[in-house]
This record gives sequence, C-alpha cells and structure tokens, in this order.
Amino acid sequence: MNKIKLTNSLNIKFTNIPENHFDQLHRTFQLSFRNYHTTINTSHKALKNRFNRLGVRLSQSVAAYHNEELIAFILQSEGVFNNKKTAYNAGTGVLPEYRGHKISRSLYEYAFDLLKQDSFEQCILEVITQNIPALKVYNQLGFFTVRDLICYKAANVIQKSHSKINIHLQKLENRIPEWSLYQTFFDFAPTWQNSTTSVIRNFDEEIIIEAHYKSDVVGIIIFDPDYGSISQIAVHKGFRRKGIGTQLLRAASAFIVTPNISIINVDGSFADANAFFINNGFKEIIRQKEMIKEF
Repeated sequence: MNKIKLTNSLNIKFTNIPENHFDQLHRTFQLSFRNYHTTINTSHKALKNRFNRLGVRLSQSVAAYHNEELIAFILQSEGVFNNKKTAYNAGTGVLPEYRGHKISRSLYEYAFDLLKQDSFEQCILEVITQNIPALKVYNQLGFFTVRDLICYKAANVIQKSHSKINIHLQKLENRIPEWSLYQTFFDFAPTWQNSTTSVIRNFDEEIIIEAHYKSDVVGIIIFDPDYGSISQIAVHKGFRRKGIGTQLLRAASAFIVTPNISIINVDGSFADANAFFINNGFKEIIRQKEMIKEF
C-alpha cells in the first residue's frame, strides 16, 4: 500500500455527501474497514441496512474529497438522547493510504461546525477500546466516556431450558408491539443501535417473540434473523431466574439463519445481564466505549 504524501497545498475538500455518491461511499467504507479490529459486513446490502436502522442521512453526513475521490467520511444521523438534540456517529472511515495526516480530526471539526449551526446539543458515538488512535483523537476533540460496553457472540445452538413457571412463547404478528411495556423490563437504556427508535426503523427485518404468563407479557426478544443479531432481550424483574430468558434465546435461534448469534453494547456495569449471556454460551468479542461531546 502506498501512502499519500500530503502537503499544505494539497486540495482536500470537506462537504456533505451528495445522495448520488452512495456507491463511491460504499467503496471507501469497504476499504476503510478491510482490516478492522472486528469483522464488519461491508456488503452493499449491509450498508443500506445500516443506513436504515441507524437513520443515517447522507445530507447530514460529511466527507473529505481529494481529486474528486471520497477519501474519508463521517456518517451521521439525528435523534434525541437524554432529551437533547443529538447527532449519532454511525461510522467514521479514512482510506488507509491517507491515514496519519489528521484528516479525520479536521473532518470532525468541520462536522461540529455544521452541527452547531443546526442547533445540535451533542454528538454521541461508540469506539472499540483497542482502537487507541481513534480514542486519542476523540479525547482531544472533547469527547468523554459515558459507559463501557461489551459485545458478545455465540454459536447458534442454545441449550435446552425449562422454565420454572408455565409460560407461553408467541411470535408477534398482526399486533402493534407494546413498546412502552417492553421498556419497563430494561435494566439499562440500549445504545443508539439497539434503541427502540432504531428497532422501529428496521421493523420489517425484525422478529419479536414474547413470553406470556397467563395474560401478561413478561419477557421479549427482538432480533434480525438474517444477520443473527439480537436487538433487545429483557424479562420482567419479577420473573427473572426462572429460565425465561434462555427460552427466548432458544426460540429466536430457530428463526436465525446464520451460524452465530450476537448482541452488541451490553452495559458493562450490569453484572447480571453480562452473566446471563456468558451462562448461555456467549463469548466476549470486543469492548467499546460510548462517548459524548457536548456543544
């Protein structure tokens, strides 16, 4: 790989990403994440799915161009986090041959100026803890760590489990999900990627299985069967340690078409949640930090 030698006279242009540059962005995305710390599906379909799920808009995303080539990008989406207008960083990449020239830092500073003009109050992202160069840049840019996150993966073979109470598992069909009820089961707020808002955006690709005790919903699992990814799994606090969560995992595994099941961004400070996945055969694959910069 040949490194690009940059000089002060090099003409690098920062701008929003035009809608018709998706294919060029996809190429840069693939090359940027080719030798990443963890495996990322960089197919055209997967990137489109990422845009849809996370609410990415090219008009709000920014890129660096050199000689009309898209060499770096920051994908961004808009939402509300902790009651503040928030920009979510859905991915940052720089072509390998352009690294080491502080392009990402300059691109962030450009993006921050635009976000401030649009009255954004903060920017949020997740970064892999092993990615020391990125962590250094984010700290220098004024980001601070909100929480530590753990990502897990398991073979799609969940051991049999019998519930200690009589429950009925039901795939949700022809009925509106009880989102507000589901959220009462949570110990911690999901990160942006697994938030209820993101699940709703991706709803056509998701399956919901509910655990019913008598006439009440006491547990749920929401997942994307094509990618083997769990978006949310939670059990009512009064019905835990009865095997319901494991039964939900096993029910989901029957629909998942991939050889592995994964869940990302489990809050590391909640021991019971992490123990649940470990006890069901999940292995830690990476750790991340959720970081925020306030404007």
